[in-house]
Amino acid sequence: MLGRQRAAAVFQQPSHPQVHCAILPCSERLAAAERELAAAQAELASVEARSAELSGQEERYWHSLNEFQLRLQEHMDERDALAHR
Repeated sequence: MLGRQRAAAVFQQPSHPQVHCAILPCSERLAAAERELAAAQAELASVEARSAELSGQEERYWHSLNEFQLRLQEHMDERDALAHR
């Protein structure tokens, strides 16, 4: 009989936050869900801002690289033209 009582006590004790949340009244669950949503939305906004910043940096990098390659090619063409004179 003691084993059944111990087993019943274990199942009644919440061991996981979601289990504990299921025991809370609806208003508390709603408030917890709204806090989680607000935190997720804040994190999403932060990630989107960082993504936009990285996209801008990437665009500037490729523009700079393309400009460098163009100038390098112009320089090599001029060098080759002078060498053939």
